[in-house]
Amino acid sequence: MKILFLIGSPPNTAVSSWKEIQQHQKYGFIPTREVYDLIKALEKNAEFEKTIISARKKAGLPEKGISWQKYTSTFFSYKVHKLPGNKRKKAIDLMSRAMREVFFLRGKDFNYHISKQLHHLIYGNFVHFEFPPIFWYYHRDHNDDGGEYYYYLSIRVHNKIAKNELINYIENNWKDISRSMHLPPKNKFFISPRDNRIIELRDKKKLTFNQIADQIISDQNLTNSDGKINQDSVKTAYSRAKKKILSLTKESNI
Repeated sequence: MKILFLIGSPPNTAVSSWKEIQQHQKYGFIPTREVYDLIKALEKNAEFEKTIISARKKAGLPEKGISWQKYTSTFFSYKVHKLPGNKRKKAIDLMSRAMREVFFLRGKDFNYHISKQLHHLIYGNFVHFEFPPIFWYYHRDHNDDGGEYYYYLSIRVHNKIAKNELINYIENNWKDISRSMHLPPKNKFFISPRDNRIIELRDKKKLTFNQIADQIISDQNLTNSDGKINQDSVKTAYSRAKKKILSLTKESNI
């Protein structure tokens, strides 16, 4: 289940990697890196995929969903009302069934950011983030020496607003903003490239943990003279990453 990020409003392209999303930032609101990691981790959550497939079947959508191009041209926002008579009726009927399933899914204990994307995900394997008038968020940079991430707090305004609106927004959100200035959020959903590779080798290629350890050593051209990469360390990394993935549909906030 590869999830694409639709860019623009209405969407004009679909991308997958964080680097691609950053390159298209001027065309639409992009998620924070933490939310991006959360959405990408859903790709490996088999239980969530089964839930979405079941909802699609009940709504009358294809099991694999529809393309983002068809979604944009037919079901996105005001587009459906420009369809000719019978096609418009069929599209509205389908949208009604889809929204019924979305409302049902929102009754489950999904993470907030996942719940907000269900009305896109039910149509296909894609999400879409739109501009709020004002929002604050963390973004992070990683130094080139491989050290810790550095977090920065930003408040962004995307529409013309009155001074009082900005002041009220800051005052209403000050409790969270001020707390975050001192306690940078941990990215609970980040899974390292190495751990992603371990999951792939275990779940898709069905290798043993010992075989995976050998493959990781080979992939990264490591000497492993201290023996840190072994069957036990790989098993621990696999278990830790899988717990993060499985927790996505149970976590209530990040």
